[in-house]
Amino acid sequence: MSSGPLPPWGIPKRVALWLALGVVLAHLVALDVVGKAAVVSRTVFTKPFVTRTVALSRTDDNVPAAAPQAVSSPRAPVRPKPPRQPVDSTATSAAPASQMVSVPVEPEPAKAEPQPQEIDVAQASPPTLPASAPAPATGVQAVDTAAPVAPVASSVPVTEVALALPGSMRLKYSAEGLKDNLTYRARAEILWQHDGSQYEARMEVSAFLVGARVRTSSGKIGPAGLLPDRFSDKFRSEQAAHFERGKNKVSFSANTPDAPLLAGLQDQLSVLFQLASMLGGSTAKYPPGTDIAFETIGPRSPETWVIRVVGEEMLNLPGGQARSLKLTRLPRRDYDQTTDLWLAPEFGYLPVRIKITDKNGDFVDQQWRASEPP
Repeated sequence: MSSGPLPPWGIPKRVALWLALGVVLAHLVALDVVGKAAVVSRTVFTKPFVTRTVALSRTDDNVPAAAPQAVSSPRAPVRPKPPRQPVDSTATSAAPASQMVSVPVEPEPAKAEPQPQEIDVAQASPPTLPASAPAPATGVQAVDTAAPVAPVASSVPVTEVALALPGSMRLKYSAEGLKDNLTYRARAEILWQHDGSQYEARMEVSAFLVGARVRTSSGKIGPAGLLPDRFSDKFRSEQAAHFERGKNKVSFSANTPDAPLLAGLQDQLSVLFQLASMLGGSTAKYPPGTDIAFETIGPRSPETWVIRVVGEEMLNLPGGQARSLKLTRLPRRDYDQTTDLWLAPEFGYLPVRIKITDKNGDFVDQQWRASEPP
């Protein structure tokens, strides 16, 4: 029995109705799922963005760190910052690290650089004279074992100068030098002798085809040290200075102007032995950095010498090893020579090496090779 006309594709009508109903139900289910998805998508993509405000903790010298603020929406009221609290400098309890206050510390005053000491033994007090006697000129280095020595510049106070004359001796040297870019070799000798009341000194440097230069000094020995009477300098011709103590002046054979004969005045050779006597008497009074000022007489005029104590040195010399104290005569003018002296305690602080250097580089360097009685 037929239930109705068949559809064009030959499916019974009842079955086609059920299929149609199933298709409709499937469409309805699909529409419901799509609708929910649309609602979800609208919910996700239409949700407004919220700006998060994060309060950072602040570490300040004077303000404690604030706790982090809760996350709030842009419309939430902003919490005001706490006011800065003054620091109580009298508080004795330890503060947290965030509240530590760095207290400025006054810097220590810079220590002054030690300055070279300059001792001018010419400032010694002169002996008391009768009222009618004229006062002698002063201003040079009078070394008096009984009179205090007034310091000058930044010198260490010296209350007493002791003297110890070196014994009579002949010192021989090997010398080499440079003159006008030519190197030469020479021989040198120092002769020093005294009897306790008078002295004689001689220094000679000689070279082949050049000749010899000889300096001499002679005079008396007093409580203040050496008292020169005559000084000479000879190279081809001789020039001399005469110490006229009765007239308080020094005259020159070169017909240059006279110079005043000041207390303690030395010549340019006797100063070596006066210096040796001072160091031999009390080396501790002349530490490294000390400047010793001498007023000296040359063959034509007076000249101030400032000799600086440098320090101890061990030397390897032609005559052997020698312990020495180095001193340097400082140049005071552009054309002055520099003289380096090495004085040996074993020889009564007589020089075991002498080096004289000109501004142009020329020099003569004499080094001890032998010693013998005078």
